Amino acid sequence: MNIRRSYFELVERDSENVSSAWKVLSILFYLGSVVSGITCSCAFAYFLDTVGGNCILFSSLTFNSSVTVNTTIIAFDAANSEWGKSISCTFCLCVPVVSILFGLSWATFFLMCGKGGNTHRGYLHG
Repeated sequence: MNIRRSYFELVERDSENVSSAWKVLSILFYLGSVVSGITCSCAFAYFLDTVGGNCILFSSLTFNSSVTVNTTIIAFDAANSEWGKSISCTFCLCVPVVSILFGLSWATFFLMCGKGGNTHRGYLHG
């Protein structure tokens, strides 16, 4: 009976051997995460401000309609609507903020750290 054992070893490349496009692309993806997190957070906060700070998620809304000669106006009745729990909207507002923090921290790590901490040179320098 012939038994063979094999194993793989993960060896870190030198910073000079890693493509600059890979380095820059990683940083751009993290900065894109920051920009999208800011955009989502601001848009959702603006939407919540539009409905008076009430949570529209899982709510039961009431609308009033009035008919004039050529138009029908549908108005939103905030007083008679049942609003969702504020924790749902708080969660949806905090997730983009966590995305912002994640993107900023990892972009900073990629900019500052070189090859596994063995060098003080950042990714963009070498």
